[in-house]
Amino acid sequence: MNMVMAPKPANWRSFDRFSGNQTAVSVGLVCESPDMATLIAEDIIAVHGTSAPSTPLSAHIDIVGMGWDVLVLQCDEHSHIAQQLLEKLALQPLINRPVVILQISIEALDDIFPVAESLEADILIGDVRAERIAALLSTRRRSNLAEQDEDTAFMLRRLTEQMDGFAKQLERLSSSGNTGSNERSRASDTRLASPEDGFRGKKDDTPWLINDGKTGHFSANDVRRIISARRRRDDIFGDDLFADPAWDILLDLYAAFLEERQVAVSSLCIAAAVPPTTALRWLKLMTKSGWLEREADPIDRRRVYMRLSAKALKTMQNYLDNIALDDASLL
Repeated sequence: MNMVMAPKPANWRSFDRFSGNQTAVSVGLVCESPDMATLIAEDIIAVHGTSAPSTPLSAHIDIVGMGWDVLVLQCDEHSHIAQQLLEKLALQPLINRPVVILQISIEALDDIFPVAESLEADILIGDVRAERIAALLSTRRRSNLAEQDEDTAFMLRRLTEQMDGFAKQLERLSSSGNTGSNERSRASDTRLASPEDGFRGKKDDTPWLINDGKTGHFSANDVRRIISARRRRDDIFGDDLFADPAWDILLDLYAAFLEERQVAVSSLCIAAAVPPTTALRWLKLMTKSGWLEREADPIDRRRVYMRLSAKALKTMQNYLDNIALDDASLL
């Protein structure tokens, strides 16, 4: 089969047209902090060998027309501006979006997380240079769509267009006011309900999902004591010797289920007892593995909460039901 050059999007400049080898990547740098811009620019040069003049954070940036292959976006206090810019990118076809590295504070995480996740952004919490270097290194492995056989390249572009069209159609349906869309919204609006009507997950016909107070001999206070004992152990031995973020996340969300309380992403990162950026990667992995689920805020659909999946709830209940209360401190 003859290899031909597939047409490139206007902003695709990451690969040499003739040799197929990777050349300089176009990196955009948008920073709220001038001091941080200097540090990040140095890391971009070290990794990609190209300069990236910093653009001050502003809602008026033509974030779509810049044609960057990689976007590094840093913000401290004005997270709403960063959120607006990312929302503009999210409306673009997948093939035209840059790879996004987002460096923010833990306070901004809950507002930005939904749109950043939809862009598959690499989220960095705070200024940790090792994490930033690792994120920049990962952008060097971007897939090469510039040189494919003609049929494969055409199929990839069509698939991208179809998926974006499907996403926009779903958005229109969810925002329409007809009865059918209201029923779909109610079916997908899985929230932590009040004590009067209990809590149900997506599968309403699964009786063990209901929090009716009959959840075994472990109460929310018992689970919180387990978590407290784990933190005391960290204080004595150090917080890196017994690091187990997956178990800390499961415990915190199970206690929240018993308390009928919603858990924000930032709160869960703190509960994981590891650096927030590391916790975010665990959340992503556990969500993909089916242990965690996202839950839209019924008031602000742009915000999400995290909860245990049906599988995780059942497993936690079965596990804790087979452990004596006296052994709780050993967990």
